[in-house]
Amino acid sequence: MSDTNIQDATDGQTPRERVQHQIDHDAAVQWLGIEFLEVEETGVTVRLPIRNEMRNGFGIVHGGFPYLLADTAFAFSGTASGTPMVTHQSNTTYTAPAKGEYLVATSKILHRYGRNIICDVTVQDDDGTVVAYLSMHGVVSKKVATTGNSKLAGA
Repeated sequence: MSDTNIQDATDGQTPRERVQHQIDHDAAVQWLGIEFLEVEETGVTVRLPIRNEMRNGFGIVHGGFPYLLADTAFAFSGTASGTPMVTHQSNTTYTAPAKGEYLVATSKILHRYGRNIICDVTVQDDDGTVVAYLSMHGVVSKKVATTGNSKLAGA
């Protein structure tokens, strides 16, 4: 399922090993305390603990945090499949205010064509309420592999 000419450094690794390698080099994921609940070649499920600083004046989670978690799940779906990618375009529909102690995002790769990947991402709060749906379009990025995080790219 992954493109054979992208990120040769991941050859022979499992999806979990590829994701762990990226986590080890991702300061934002570490700082936010994002946990990886499921890792498969076709997608990931991640959880973000909600801190009080993430709530807005209405007492609900600021809308940027469900998006941040969805974008993280999306990017790591590419990593799990052995295909480094960056977000090119996304469409977000917020369906309910995010409350509770954590958010969970599940990203599934739907389609690949050329250097493009399309994923659906669902974000839920801890009582199972869907707070956002995202359709995300990514581009496999050789530039990230050569000029981005060289430790991640295996350069």
